[in-house]
Amino acid sequence: MATETFGAGVFARNHIKYLNRACGKRALFRSQRRWVGARELLAADGAASIYLCPIPGDGLIHFAGKLVAVEIDPSEASMSALLEKTKARNVAPKEEALWNGACQTLYVVEIEPLTEPFPMTELVKLNDGQPLSADYGYSYSLVRRNAPQP
Repeated sequence: MATETFGAGVFARNHIKYLNRACGKRALFRSQRRWVGARELLAADGAASIYLCPIPGDGLIHFAGKLVAVEIDPSEASMSALLEKTKARNVAPKEEALWNGACQTLYVVEIEPLTEPFPMTELVKLNDGQPLSADYGYSYSLVRRNAPQP
């Protein structure tokens, strides 16, 4: 599945221990940014890919899959509802309150490790058509990965 992930989606970073624990299941993550564009992309297309670069990382996309749901400005109640609705399993440690004030987005993914990681610079930003910079920071970005040409 993940080795053939192409099309419009979201680039993000996350800690390698959480990414490894999320593989093969529906998992809930959080962001300190408001993923409004990601929510709109998911609503408009009904599906979106997600491309994940581990922290610490080498600039390669090591995990990919599907973005399942996005919740903006979540509360503890909305987190519980999202977990129930999506059948997601929270992969963050118990002491990390996903719904706390620093959390502006909860998102649910289904990811797998890639058999052939690829450079994050192969992703093209949807807003300007330019490749993602090799030193792109921790924020998310709406991107596209084009299928290879024969």
